[in-house]
Amino acid sequence: MQNKVEKECCIIENIIGTRVKTISLHNPSIHNQYPEFRGYKNAYSKEFFNTDLYISDYCKDFRGKNLREFMKKGRNNLIQVLFHPIHFSEKEESYMESFSRIIADNINRIDVYNSYSNKTYKKELNNNTLLEYFQNYIKENRLND
Repeated sequence: MQNKVEKECCIIENIIGTRVKTISLHNPSIHNQYPEFRGYKNAYSKEFFNTDLYISDYCKDFRGKNLREFMKKGRNNLIQVLFHPIHFSEKEESYMESFSRIIADNINRIDVYNSYSNKTYKKELNNNTLLEYFQNYIKENRLND
């Protein structure tokens, strides 16, 4: 796993133009695994992680913590704040609305890209959009039951 971490950090370093020093695994507490990687600080290590100085919007819930009050702790402490972009939108959305919007946006992006230059793609869709095709496919195959 060390090798994979180094490769992934190298990709990020090439994009941002600076060395990655600290990493954070997604949901380490679920499996109660907090691996350490040579050459990197782990955001969940005992050295940094403290539940009093950590806040997350996991499941759209700050677990009783007041975000404004929590942020004040950052004046004198190193705090960790974890936000999930899916939880934020122009209007308040349920998970199903958020996922549906994200899926539709991505399908539409694929559609625009392929419609621009792919004649076979356009012909197979028969003047429909890819999103319409998927909606019909789901209805016909009863995937929504």
